[in-house]
Amino acid sequence: MTITNNEYPIAALNDFLKVPEEKIDACLADFKQWLGLARQSAVITSMLESFSGVPGGTALFRNSFIWIDDGTPGIRAIQITDEHDKEVVRIAVTTD
Repeated sequence: MTITNNEYPIAALNDFLKVPEEKIDACLADFKQWLGLARQSAVITSMLESFSGVPGGTALFRNSFIWIDDGTPGIRAIQITDEHDKEVVRIAVTTD
C-alpha cells in the first residue's frame, strides 16, 4: 500500500490526531460514510465471493481506513488489497 502526503491511515483513535485540525470535519464526514459501507459489508462480501469463486476469501473493512484529503466530500473509491496490503484494484464509487 502506497501512502502519499494527502493520505491519512486511521487504525486507532489517536490516528485522527494526525489529520490537520482544519480538515477534521471533512475526514469525519468521510469516516461516517465509510461506517455506513462497513455496516453493509456482509452483502458486499457475498457479492465479491460469488464473483471470485472463493468462499471466505474476502475480508472487507479491516480494522482501518485511509482518509484521502482530495478536497471532495464523500468516498470516491474503494481499494481492494491482498493479504499483504498490496493494492489489487481500486473501484470508483459513484452516487448516481
